[in-house]
Amino acid sequence: MNQHRALAISASQESRQKVQRSLGADLIALQGRLPEIRNGDVEFSFRQESDFLYLTGCQLEGAKLLLSRHAAILFLPKIDQLHKVWLGGAITIEEAKERFGFQDVRWTEDFEETLKQLGGQASRLLLSPSLCSLATRLCPMTPRVPWKKDKELSSHRVKKSSSEIQLLKQASAASGHAHQEVMTWAKPGMSEWQVRDAYTRSLQNQGIRQHSFPTISAAQTNGAILHYTRCDAPLVDGDLFLLDAGGEVEGYAGDVTRTWPISGKFSPRQKTIYEAVLRAHELIEQKARTGVWMSELQALAIKSLSESLLAVGLLKGSLDEAIEKKSISLFYPHGCSHMLGLDVHDVSPPQKRPDLDKPLTRSEQCLEPGMVITNEPGLYFIDALLNDPAKEKEFGDLVDWKLARSYLDFGGIRIEDDLLITEAGCDNLTLAPKSVEAIEELRSQALSK
Repeated sequence: MNQHRALAISASQESRQKVQRSLGADLIALQGRLPEIRNGDVEFSFRQESDFLYLTGCQLEGAKLLLSRHAAILFLPKIDQLHKVWLGGAITIEEAKERFGFQDVRWTEDFEETLKQLGGQASRLLLSPSLCSLATRLCPMTPRVPWKKDKELSSHRVKKSSSEIQLLKQASAASGHAHQEVMTWAKPGMSEWQVRDAYTRSLQNQGIRQHSFPTISAAQTNGAILHYTRCDAPLVDGDLFLLDAGGEVEGYAGDVTRTWPISGKFSPRQKTIYEAVLRAHELIEQKARTGVWMSELQALAIKSLSESLLAVGLLKGSLDEAIEKKSISLFYPHGCSHMLGLDVHDVSPPQKRPDLDKPLTRSEQCLEPGMVITNEPGLYFIDALLNDPAKEKEFGDLVDWKLARSYLDFGGIRIEDDLLITEAGCDNLTLAPKSVEAIEELRSQALSK
């Protein structure tokens, strides 16, 4: 058994025990993800539903779970002979117990009878929607509550156990290392998809087979497309390249972004904007700690980026006016942070900051030890915003529109690390270099080969 699997067993056992202590007389009945058809009889690559993975560590199709305060039973589909001919043999009950850390593993053919028995004794059933009709038939007298993702488990999932933190550390470190390797390899004339595939190879060489999200591999002005995935443009000398990518270790996500000059050196204009983003990025890392609200981090990013663009002349007027009118949103249209875990945009139970009527970020949280968040400010020059008449009317003379539009060939810059929140501050889990000097040194290695 490798280190990742041992940590995954420990993580799911800790998760189950934490949830079991909170259950009272409730029974959780979950259906794991089933295969999904891509086209014809071809299936999509399988990835388990995250709540199910959190409680089981099981990535097998068609598995089921029953979880009460005193029982944890994993159910696996029994494989027939035809399946064995085409897809190979199946895991045995004893192998499953060891692989997933369960004392009680059964075949799914026993699921209905067990649900009827345990469900009849429960005060409430918390159910995957696909199991609601079955539970109505088997346990008609027990109140049934459809399972709502990000609600029942979010308060548990948001703070990571020690084993989960180790898996996230490994995912982030491997993701950062792959970024560093790509920076020492990519050259002008290559394609975005070649960079994307080089990143994948680096992950695979580290023993990681899954990406945590579709890679954003963006050359030319594609770096200004926040979730760009087309991946077919060439790398042009003089442009920037933005790579937002991460590997997944036993379901736990890394999420790292680096932006670098294809030519090996930042131009003066590129360096100015890059250092503006880096300055905001460093300020966020310095502030991130227990007791800080995520909207405070976003406010810090807005203030720092606004100051920088006022200094460049892209924004006009006073800093207070720029912040009040949110003119930075033309160049920075997203938040600086989100939760990270089994989902790259991990669960974030809604919280309301007492002194703020309207949150500055969708992931409003008061940070606590054990939370893992991203730190990802950016600046972008987006045609759809800078050539929008409604935006020009809204922001008026707060923006130097002529100067801003002269940047439409620029693309965008984002710098993203993964942070573990601690009492005293945060631990940066990401190892990839990000200073101007370090990036230019790595790029020089690629261009000298």
